[in-house]
Formats: sequence, structure tokens, C-alpha cells
Amino acid sequence: MILASDFESIDELDEEDREALRTEKDHRWRHPKSLYYTIFLNSISQAIQGWDQTGSNGANLSFPQAFNIADHGDACTAAGTCETNSWIVGAINGTPYMAIALFACWLSDPLNHLIGRRGTIFVGAIFSLLAPIGQALAQSWPQILVCRILLGIGMGPKEITVPVYSAENAPAVIRGALVMSWQLCVAFGTMLGFTANLVVVNTGHIAWRLQFRSALFLPSLCFLASSSLPSRQDG
Repeated sequence: MILASDFESIDELDEEDREALRTEKDHRWRHPKSLYYTIFLNSISQAIQGWDQTGSNGANLSFPQAFNIADHGDACTAAGTCETNSWIVGAINGTPYMAIALFACWLSDPLNHLIGRRGTIFVGAIFSLLAPIGQALAQSWPQILVCRILLGIGMGPKEITVPVYSAENAPAVIRGALVMSWQLCVAFGTMLGFTANLVVVNTGHIAWRLQFRSALFLPSLCFLASSSLPSRQDG
């Protein structure tokens, strides 16, 4: 912060260093393409979060019927299982967030220490890629539940690491604007998730599988591109 605000008075800097800092200050959006590339990929990582949160919103309208855990209707009323099924469906929907709160977010610090920011994002992308595939191929509701836990493991470290990583890369004069792309892209990913749900809603009995599977598109991009990000490691 001292360097960003009072670099002219620092004796250790030569004129070339000062000129670079003046350019950064006076032309706040003139930066290397690698910076914007990093922020773009970080934004994709956060759009994944939004899409992951909405993929199940459409799927849970039909997968309960596929696995006989519907929480409303004549069948569960006659069997007396509506309340139990409601808890099961609720647990499936909420499992990623419980996984994040209980252990996934706590993995962020040791992961960043051991494999760095880029590695942590890469690991999160792997889980975010595999979980939708598993959900789409599930043959029972416990299998979906397990895949939702894996989804939470992917979401937790990413959503903690990406804003910090963006802040470390962004110059002070535009740091706030670039870091806030995190929340903007979560909302954008939410929109993409709802859009994907609508696109496949009329595909019949496989609609819920396609709605779960649609969430693997962005993690695929993140998985493939994360190796080209700048490396940053604690410790």
C-alpha cells in the first residue's frame, strides 16, 4: 500500500521503476494481457459456483419421482412417506453447502500452502467437473448425495481462493473493480444454470440428468486452462 501511494519518495526505486508505477497510476486499465487473462479465468471459476447452485433447482423437480422419493402426490401420501422424502430431497439439495461449512472450506488454507493458488483452483475444478457427471449417471439417491458432497468439496476451496488470488494479481488502483468480478460472475453463472435448466426441461425422463450434467461445461474450461495461470504458493 505504501508503494502504491508514495512510490516517488522511495530511494530504492530507479527512474524506470517510477515510470512504470506512474503509468500504472495514470492509466489504470493499461496492464498486461496476462492480468486480464487471469481475472477472466478466475471469473469462470466463480461462474461455476453460480451454475452449481442452480443445476439442482431444475433437477429436483423430477429426480425424486425417478427414485421414488417424491415429497408430494398420491403415492407418498398413501405410503405415508411424504415427510421422510421431503427430508431426503432437502438433504440432497443442501449437502454441498453442509460439506463446504463442515470441512471443504477448511481445506482451503492447507491446500493453498501445499499446492498454491493455481493448484487449489485446479483441484476444485476437478471435483466440480466430476460431480455433475456422477449426478447425471446416478442410479439411486444415495449416489446423488455422495456426488453432491464431492461438489461441495470442489466449491469450498475455489470460492475462498479465487477472490484472494484476484486481489494478489490486481494493481491497487483497480483492485476493487477486478475483485468484485467474483460476485458478478457468480450471478452470471446462476443465470447460465437457470438457462440450461430451461433448455432441457422438455426432454422427458432424462431432463434431470441433463440438468445436472450441464454444470460440467465451465469446469471443463477451468480444468484445461488453470495450468496457464501464474503460480502463487504460500510458505
